Amino acid sequence: MMIPARMILTQKQLDEFDAHPMYGGVTELRYLCPSEDCKDYPADNTHRSLTVRKDGVFQCFRCGMKGKLRDGVHAVPLMKRATRVAVRRSVRDVMS
Repeated sequence: MMIPARMILTQKQLDEFDAHPMYGGVTELRYLCPSEDCKDYPADNTHRSLTVRKDGVFQCFRCGMKGKLRDGVHAVPLMKRATRVAVRRSVRDVMS
């Protein structure tokens, strides 16, 4: 498999290709990869191989495409952590 060169990609393009990314931890989002090398894979949660860190660096762990988002990243992953902590606290309060 040929590893593609760095690609110019924007957050807007990613959102148009995959409007519902998954959280890959507190500081990452996981998307379906828009690369031609990944187009034959199903569009489901198990095939979200493109990881975008909060600093805008992205990499597909299937085809090897990597680079940095041209227009920055949403702040959603940081909000997700706060939500997750709040849910844990409320569950802990109910259980105790």
